[in-house]
Amino acid sequence: MVDGFFEDRPNRFICRVILEDGNRVSVHVPNTGRMAELLVKGAAVRLAYCPSPKRKTDYSLLTVKFHDHWVCTQAVMANDLVFEYLKREKKVLELEREVTYGDSRFDLKGRIHGKSGFFEVKSVNLVREREGKQIACFPDAPTVRGLKHLRGLIKAQNEGYCNGVFFVVQRSDADYVMPNWETDPDFAQTLVLCQQKGIIVVGFQCAVTETTIQIVRKIPVIFSPADL
Repeated sequence: MVDGFFEDRPNRFICRVILEDGNRVSVHVPNTGRMAELLVKGAAVRLAYCPSPKRKTDYSLLTVKFHDHWVCTQAVMANDLVFEYLKREKKVLELEREVTYGDSRFDLKGRIHGKSGFFEVKSVNLVREREGKQIACFPDAPTVRGLKHLRGLIKAQNEGYCNGVFFVVQRSDADYVMPNWETDPDFAQTLVLCQQKGIIVVGFQCAVTETTIQIVRKIPVIFSPADL
Protein backbone atom coordinates (compact mmCIF):
# COMPACT_ATOMS: atom_id res chain seq x y z
CA MET A 1 0.00 0.00 0.00
CA VAL A 2 1.14 3.52 -0.83
CA ASP A 3 -0.06 6.84 0.62
CA GLY A 4 -0.57 10.09 -1.22
CA PHE A 5 -2.81 13.08 -1.87
CA PHE A 6 -5.50 13.36 -4.52
CA GLU A 7 -4.83 15.91 -7.25
CA ASP A 8 -7.49 15.55 -9.98
CA ARG A 9 -9.56 13.09 -12.00
CA PRO A 10 -9.26 13.60 -15.76
CA ASN A 11 -11.82 10.86 -16.47
CA ARG A 12 -13.91 8.38 -14.51
CA PHE A 13 -11.32 5.60 -14.76
CA ILE A 14 -8.17 7.56 -13.89
CA CYS A 15 -7.12 10.03 -11.20
CA ARG A 16 -3.78 11.66 -10.46
CA VAL A 17 -2.13 11.47 -7.06
CA ILE A 18 0.92 13.09 -5.50
CA LEU A 19 2.77 10.40 -3.55
CA GLU A 20 4.40 11.16 -0.21
CA ASP A 21 7.79 11.19 -1.95
CA GLY A 22 6.54 13.97 -4.26
CA ASN A 23 6.11 11.87 -7.39
CA ARG A 24 2.94 12.40 -9.43
CA VAL A 25 1.31 9.17 -10.64
CA SER A 26 -1.76 8.08 -12.59
CA VAL A 27 -4.08 5.81 -10.61
CA HIS A 28 -6.89 3.49 -11.67
CA VAL A 29 -10.25 4.40 -10.07
CA PRO A 30 -12.20 1.14 -9.53
CA ASN A 31 -15.51 2.94 -9.19
CA THR A 32 -17.53 4.70 -11.90
CA GLY A 33 -19.44 6.88 -9.41
CA ARG A 34 -18.78 10.61 -9.31
CA MET A 35 -17.49 10.73 -5.70
CA ALA A 36 -17.20 14.49 -6.10
CA GLU A 37 -17.48 15.18 -2.37
CA LEU A 38 -14.71 12.66 -1.63
CA LEU A 39 -12.17 13.20 -4.38
CA VAL A 40 -11.16 16.79 -3.69
CA LYS A 41 -7.70 18.22 -4.21
CA GLY A 42 -5.43 17.48 -1.26
CA ALA A 43 -7.53 14.62 0.19
CA ALA A 44 -5.43 11.84 1.73
CA VAL A 45 -5.68 8.61 -0.24
CA ARG A 46 -4.28 5.12 -0.01
CA LEU A 47 -3.30 3.17 -3.12
CA ALA A 48 -2.50 -0.40 -4.01
CA TYR A 49 0.78 -0.73 -5.89
CA CYS A 50 0.40 -3.64 -8.30
CA PRO A 51 2.66 -3.24 -11.35
CA SER A 52 1.93 -5.38 -14.39
CA PRO A 53 2.66 -5.06 -18.13
CA LYS A 54 -1.06 -5.69 -18.74
CA ARG A 55 -2.11 -2.63 -16.72
CA LYS A 56 -2.21 0.99 -17.92
CA THR A 57 -1.16 2.17 -14.46
CA ASP A 58 0.69 0.50 -11.59
CA TYR A 59 -1.65 1.93 -8.96
CA SER A 60 -5.28 1.46 -7.90
CA LEU A 61 -7.25 3.70 -5.57
CA LEU A 62 -8.28 1.91 -2.35
CA THR A 63 -9.51 4.50 0.13
CA VAL A 64 -9.89 8.24 0.62
CA LYS A 65 -10.06 10.10 3.92
CA PHE A 66 -13.13 12.28 4.43
CA HIS A 67 -13.67 14.23 7.67
CA ASP A 68 -11.52 11.77 9.68
CA HIS A 69 -13.33 8.77 8.16
CA TRP A 70 -11.74 6.37 5.71
CA VAL A 71 -14.01 5.57 2.76
CA CYS A 72 -13.44 2.54 0.54
CA THR A 73 -13.67 3.44 -3.15
CA GLN A 74 -13.39 -0.09 -4.55
CA ALA A 75 -16.89 -0.92 -5.74
CA VAL A 76 -16.13 -4.62 -6.27
CA MET A 77 -15.08 -4.93 -2.63
CA ALA A 78 -18.77 -4.81 -1.66
CA ASN A 79 -19.37 -8.12 -3.46
CA ASP A 80 -16.58 -9.83 -1.53
CA LEU A 81 -17.82 -8.43 1.78
CA VAL A 82 -21.40 -9.61 1.28
CA PHE A 83 -20.31 -13.03 0.03
CA GLU A 84 -18.16 -13.57 3.13
CA TYR A 85 -20.85 -12.18 5.45
CA LEU A 86 -23.59 -14.43 4.08
CA LYS A 87 -21.37 -17.50 4.25
CA ARG A 88 -20.30 -16.71 7.81
CA GLU A 89 -23.79 -15.91 9.06
CA LYS A 90 -25.37 -18.70 6.97
CA LYS A 91 -28.07 -16.27 5.87
CA VAL A 92 -28.12 -17.64 2.33
CA LEU A 93 -27.30 -21.23 1.38
CA GLU A 94 -25.69 -22.69 -1.76
CA LEU A 95 -24.05 -19.38 -2.66
CA GLU A 96 -22.76 -18.84 -6.19
CA ARG A 97 -21.17 -15.75 -7.68
CA GLU A 98 -21.76 -13.99 -11.01
CA VAL A 99 -24.83 -15.88 -12.23
CA THR A 100 -26.69 -15.07 -15.45
CA TYR A 101 -30.49 -15.09 -15.53
CA GLY A 102 -32.35 -13.80 -18.56
CA ASP A 103 -30.44 -10.81 -19.91
CA SER A 104 -28.92 -9.89 -16.52
CA ARG A 105 -25.80 -11.05 -14.71
CA PHE A 106 -26.39 -10.94 -10.95
CA ASP A 107 -23.71 -10.76 -8.27
CA LEU A 108 -24.98 -13.73 -6.27
CA LYS A 109 -27.37 -16.66 -6.38
CA GLY A 110 -28.45 -18.81 -3.45
CA ARG A 111 -31.29 -20.26 -1.41
CA ILE A 112 -33.16 -18.22 1.18
CA HIS A 113 -36.44 -19.02 2.92
CA GLY A 114 -36.44 -22.34 1.07
CA LYS A 115 -36.36 -20.72 -2.38
CA SER A 116 -33.67 -20.02 -4.96
CA GLY A 117 -32.98 -16.38 -5.63
CA PHE A 118 -30.70 -13.79 -7.16
CA PHE A 119 -29.02 -10.98 -5.25
CA GLU A 120 -27.53 -7.68 -6.37
CA VAL A 121 -24.86 -5.91 -4.32
CA LYS A 122 -24.48 -2.13 -4.51
CA SER A 123 -21.44 -0.28 -3.19
CA VAL A 124 -22.37 3.01 -1.46
CA ASN A 125 -19.93 5.74 -0.50
CA LEU A 126 -22.02 8.93 -0.72
CA VAL A 127 -23.40 10.16 2.63
CA ARG A 128 -25.51 13.30 3.07
CA GLU A 129 -27.00 14.90 6.17
CA ARG A 130 -30.80 15.13 6.16
CA GLU A 131 -33.00 16.08 9.10
CA GLY A 132 -30.00 15.70 11.39
CA LYS A 133 -29.35 12.13 10.19
CA GLN A 134 -26.50 10.76 8.11
CA ILE A 135 -28.04 9.16 5.02
CA ALA A 136 -26.10 6.95 2.64
CA CYS A 137 -27.47 7.56 -0.88
CA PHE A 138 -27.25 5.34 -3.96
CA PRO A 139 -26.44 5.98 -6.73
CA ASP A 140 -24.29 9.11 -6.88
CA ALA A 141 -24.62 9.10 -10.69
CA PRO A 142 -27.42 7.75 -12.92
CA THR A 143 -27.04 4.00 -13.35
CA VAL A 144 -28.61 2.35 -16.38
CA ARG A 145 -26.96 -0.93 -15.40
CA GLY A 146 -28.32 -0.75 -11.85
CA LEU A 147 -31.83 -0.06 -13.13
CA LYS A 148 -31.60 -3.06 -15.46
CA HIS A 149 -30.62 -5.27 -12.53
CA LEU A 150 -33.61 -4.14 -10.46
CA ARG A 151 -35.97 -4.84 -13.35
CA GLY A 152 -34.37 -8.26 -13.75
CA LEU A 153 -34.95 -9.01 -10.06
CA ILE A 154 -38.61 -8.01 -10.38
CA LYS A 155 -39.00 -10.34 -13.36
CA ALA A 156 -37.41 -13.20 -11.43
CA GLN A 157 -39.58 -12.41 -8.38
CA ASN A 158 -42.70 -12.63 -10.52
CA GLU A 159 -41.51 -16.05 -11.69
CA GLY A 160 -41.28 -17.42 -8.14
CA TYR A 161 -37.71 -16.66 -7.08
CA CYS A 162 -36.86 -15.01 -3.74
CA ASN A 163 -34.49 -12.14 -4.54
CA GLY A 164 -32.61 -9.37 -2.76
CA VAL A 165 -30.69 -6.11 -3.02
CA PHE A 166 -27.83 -5.46 -0.61
CA PHE A 167 -26.50 -1.91 -0.17
CA VAL A 168 -23.01 -1.92 1.34
CA VAL A 169 -22.02 1.43 2.84
CA GLN A 170 -18.22 1.35 2.67
CA ARG A 171 -17.73 3.95 5.40
CA SER A 172 -18.68 4.13 9.09
CA ASP A 173 -20.68 7.36 9.41
CA ALA A 174 -24.14 6.48 8.02
CA ASP A 175 -27.37 5.94 9.98
CA TYR A 176 -29.60 4.89 7.06
CA VAL A 177 -29.55 3.98 3.37
CA MET A 178 -31.88 5.65 0.87
CA PRO A 179 -32.19 5.65 -2.93
CA ASN A 180 -30.91 8.89 -4.40
CA TRP A 181 -34.14 10.40 -5.73
CA GLU A 182 -32.44 13.60 -6.90
CA THR A 183 -29.78 11.85 -8.98
CA ASP A 184 -31.66 8.84 -10.37
CA PRO A 185 -35.44 8.90 -9.78
CA ASP A 186 -35.96 5.92 -12.11
CA PHE A 187 -33.72 3.75 -9.96
CA ALA A 188 -35.40 5.03 -6.78
CA GLN A 189 -38.93 4.35 -8.05
CA THR A 190 -37.95 0.88 -9.21
CA LEU A 191 -36.38 0.09 -5.84
CA VAL A 192 -39.68 1.03 -4.18
CA LEU A 193 -41.42 -1.37 -6.57
CA CYS A 194 -38.89 -4.08 -5.61
CA GLN A 195 -39.81 -3.64 -1.97
CA GLN A 196 -43.52 -3.76 -2.79
CA LYS A 197 -42.97 -7.00 -4.74
CA GLY A 198 -41.40 -8.62 -1.67
CA ILE A 199 -37.77 -8.39 -2.77
CA ILE A 200 -35.45 -8.26 0.24
CA VAL A 201 -33.70 -4.89 0.58
CA VAL A 202 -30.95 -4.66 3.23
CA GLY A 203 -28.41 -2.01 4.19
CA PHE A 204 -25.01 -2.95 5.60
CA GLN A 205 -22.48 -0.63 7.19
CA CYS A 206 -18.74 -1.22 7.21
CA ALA A 207 -15.93 -0.29 9.54
CA VAL A 208 -13.06 1.02 7.43
CA THR A 209 -9.50 1.65 8.61
CA GLU A 210 -6.30 2.39 6.72
CA THR A 211 -5.77 -1.34 6.14
CA THR A 212 -9.05 -3.20 6.84
CA ILE A 213 -12.73 -3.22 5.96
CA GLN A 214 -15.56 -5.39 7.27
CA ILE A 215 -19.34 -5.37 7.59
CA VAL A 216 -20.22 -4.56 11.20
CA ARG A 217 -23.99 -4.07 11.25
CA LYS A 218 -27.23 -3.72 9.34
CA ILE A 219 -28.73 -0.26 8.96
CA PRO A 220 -32.33 0.60 7.97
CA VAL A 221 -33.29 1.32 4.37
CA ILE A 222 -35.52 4.37 3.88
CA PHE A 223 -37.40 4.38 0.59
CA SER A 224 -38.51 8.04 0.54
CA PRO A 225 -37.32 11.34 2.05
CA ALA A 226 -40.82 11.63 3.55
CA ASP A 227 -39.98 8.66 5.80
CA LEU A 228 -37.19 10.53 7.59
